[in-house]
Amino acid sequence: SSSSKGSSGTSHGAAEVRGIDFDAESQRFCYSLCDETLRCFEFGTQSEHMVARHVSPSALVAWVAPNTVAVLVPSFGLTLWNTVSGSPVATLLGHRDVITALSRRAESGLFVSTCLDGHLRLWSCPPAKTIQVRKAIKFDKGVTLLSPDRAGDDVLVVGLTDGVLHCVAADDLELHGTLAHCRGRSLRALTHRGDLVCTVSEAGELALLSRRRNQMLFAANLAEAGWGTAVACSLALLDLLPVPAPDDGHTSDSKVRLFMASSEGVYVTTLSTAVPAAEKEQAGAAQPGLQRTALCQGTAVACAATCLLQQQQQQQAQQPQQPQQPQQQQQQQ
Repeated sequence: SSSSKGSSGTSHGAAEVRGIDFDAESQRFCYSLCDETLRCFEFGTQSEHMVARHVSPSALVAWVAPNTVAVLVPSFGLTLWNTVSGSPVATLLGHRDVITALSRRAESGLFVSTCLDGHLRLWSCPPAKTIQVRKAIKFDKGVTLLSPDRAGDDVLVVGLTDGVLHCVAADDLELHGTLAHCRGRSLRALTHRGDLVCTVSEAGELALLSRRRNQMLFAANLAEAGWGTAVACSLALLDLLPVPAPDDGHTSDSKVRLFMASSEGVYVTTLSTAVPAAEKEQAGAAQPGLQRTALCQGTAVACAATCLLQQQQQQQAQQPQQPQQPQQQQQQQ
């Protein structure tokens, strides 16, 4: 929330942002505020508009289709809103407890919802006339975490209340494997890309896993490694990317760059997966992979930073490198 309007921001007075999601394709944020309004902000035009009033001030807002976002309703359901017309598209019922996460499958026109009742549901998306459950599966524990969908990745990773992770097919929810390395931990954050899965617990315990090898690659307690309890216990995982090897530009299997946000800022750290996890746990704060770099401090608006950084990296990879003029260098800086 902000008390003044900047060149790329909007003013809501004392209204607190409760839930927010970023659509990389259309370059738009959609967010709910504690004043019970749902708003949309577009980067291209630097403009904001009201989508709806008297919306439940939910902490869960998610894009589920082009021009369509889902917002929680008190009766364990979801209301879909058209962000252009400002009209409700549908109300989805069926979950019997708190809905904890949503993930859109842009390639298939489906989205997934998770719930504390243990259910994972696969829904059809607008513009389908009938929005209904395509398939549902149930775990023996409540589902609290769902890794963000990655373009081209055919697997979703979900986290249960007991810390166990399950890998399921994104389009039919078939079980692809179980990772029990974090059993007994209360997990607060989860992300994955390809073979790699990363978690952070409420106690600040970081774990990097390989889902195909069912192996722990990196484990450390960030609070004990000099990060401080306030940061370590409030981390949200944004993304992880393979680190290009310095010699030939190809990605390295032994290093991964992890993007995180906490109550104090947005950070990036590079983890080395070449050393066995057991040795890393003994190394503690001396681990060079635990050093962090602050991308921005005093803010937790992280989804935009990560999405834009990712797009910039993709553009740089596609374009040949050319010598820069001094003026261009200054603008880039």
